[in-house]
Amino acid sequence: MDPESRVQGEALDVIIYGRKTNSVPLVSQACFGEGIAVNFTTVARTDVEIENIIIDPDAEVGVRDVIVRTRDEAAIGEGLFTVVGRPKIIVQRIAIVTSNDGKDRLKR
Repeated sequence: MDPESRVQGEALDVIIYGRKTNSVPLVSQACFGEGIAVNFTTVARTDVEIENIIIDPDAEVGVRDVIVRTRDEAAIGEGLFTVVGRPKIIVQRIAIVTSNDGKDRLKR
């Protein structure tokens, strides 16, 4: 699988490589679990799929199993994909104030 992890809120293509699989255009579907939507699937070969996914900004962080279903066949990849939390952004305002003595001081 490439990539193996991504951050909450991202949309991207994920390549799934299989062994002894039989992916079929318009039939095969992947599932990454709750909070990850598969927009569409492109079957490059019977053993390679490209999944266009979007990870919900509130998707649960952690390791995911990936299941690809084609008709009655289900290929399960345990722990293949990881949802990573978004970095926290801290905004702090700082003002530079010039005092009567001409020296600049930081004011929070």
